[in-house]
Amino acid sequence: MLKRLRSLAFPSPVIWPWLGRLLITVAFAAVFLFALTVMLVRYWVLPEVPRYRQDIAASLSLATGLPISIGRIDADWAGLHPRLILQDVVLHDRQQQPVLSLHHVEGVVSWWSVLVAELRLQSLILDAPVLDVRRDNAGLIYVAGIVVNRPGGDSRFVSWILQQKRISVRNAVIRWQDDKAKALPLELQQVQLALLNSGSRHRFGLRATPPPSLASPLDIRGDLRGSGLQSLEGWRGTLFAQVSKLEFSSLRPYLPLPAEIRQGNGGVRLWFSFAGGQATEATADVLLNNVRSRLASDLPELDVESMSGRLGWRKLGAGFEVYGRQLALAVRGVVALPPATLSIRWLPAEGRKAAEGGIAMDRTDVGKILRLSDYFPLSAEVRQGLLALSPRGRFDEFALDWQGPWQNPSHYTIKGRFAGLEFNPYGHL
Repeated sequence: MLKRLRSLAFPSPVIWPWLGRLLITVAFAAVFLFALTVMLVRYWVLPEVPRYRQDIAASLSLATGLPISIGRIDADWAGLHPRLILQDVVLHDRQQQPVLSLHHVEGVVSWWSVLVAELRLQSLILDAPVLDVRRDNAGLIYVAGIVVNRPGGDSRFVSWILQQKRISVRNAVIRWQDDKAKALPLELQQVQLALLNSGSRHRFGLRATPPPSLASPLDIRGDLRGSGLQSLEGWRGTLFAQVSKLEFSSLRPYLPLPAEIRQGNGGVRLWFSFAGGQATEATADVLLNNVRSRLASDLPELDVESMSGRLGWRKLGAGFEVYGRQLALAVRGVVALPPATLSIRWLPAEGRKAAEGGIAMDRTDVGKILRLSDYFPLSAEVRQGLLALSPRGRFDEFALDWQGPWQNPSHYTIKGRFAGLEFNPYGHL
């Protein structure tokens, strides 16, 4: 019985040579068919490509959902892939009006085009395009006259872009017009873009030069995962941005800054992560100088002589954590704080689980920090609590963890090393 089971589980040794010959035959047949295809494309299809200019334009129009015309087309080879060289490519809107003209476009065709019966590119290169981007009063964004964020709109063009393996844009100009913010037009020069697509993973890098009065050259990168614009909530990824110098007062018309900033400059490196349509983490390395701002209309002006360090926020379930690392701050005429670390954690109550939170800091003069409270938009309840506690002294290390509402915790622990620490009685403290 055991011998019979073994004979059923494993092929007879006589079968192996036959299987080997079959696999070799299939491999040779595949190589022969590929070589034949290459020969046909090289000696029969490519020489006739200029005659099929209208057909290729129609294929691109069908794939992208946009009317496209091509002035001239030539073909050659890039390694083992056919390459199409297009001249005077024009994209039109739904009313057949030209919205984007491309003088020179190179596309290396992927062999996947044969299998999916649709034009797929191994690489696409756009040289020196001029791209107009506009946001109207309703918040719709137009790229070269094409709406890209209309709910339920036709997203075939963007979907086709995300299916191409590599797209490079060289020496482009982007002109941004924001009708909703009523800001002056903004022009970005020397724009370089590289987009790499691999299935649901999309990586990009963008460098651009804004006007010198606004900022130094900026660098933006992203590593995203998503399958289409119809389900943006399914996307996740990380974005990175870096700029060595920003002029905040000039930048405000173009970016929704969180405070009124009259003057100041600085550099920023920012990491931002998201998933499920929500932010999950943000980290910023900052170096600011001579920033004068007002964090709320009913607060005094904050005159920051300098600020440096790392600021961060991350989502913790329904709660959050904010922190500063090696954070140094000098406020003119008020206080100068040496580099220190600070973190605040808060998790709200969920079901039977009580709320909990924590504060940790080092090398911190509590009295100096309290001087800054007048400049921050704190609630009346928090201000009243700080005034009632009136903490004084210095922490070399400090950690406070509690359970329940922070105003009246059911349990708390405090540990640390401090000097001259004093505070008034407050609640259970």
